[in-house]
Amino acid sequence: MSLAGTTAIVFWILMLAVAGWALAAGALRRRRRRGGTGDDLHCAYCSWPADRSAAYSPVRWQGKVYCGLLCLRRDAELRDRENRE
Repeated sequence: MSLAGTTAIVFWILMLAVAGWALAAGALRRRRRRGGTGDDLHCAYCSWPADRSAAYSPVRWQGKVYCGLLCLRRDAELRDRENRE
């Protein structure tokens, strides 16, 4: 194998690594809709999309949005525990 062939292989490996990194970063980044602040798209407790359940609408309480009553209850319990400590 010549030096030119080795350089080409290293170049393609680096290009594939950069492309994989870019795809992974795009997949892990939160999606935001245009037009809003984006605060009401994710649950304040679990950070999942607040409208993930078609059966229940998001719960809004004290300026925050929760995906369901369970996350709202867990967040309230967490706040109480932090206030006691």
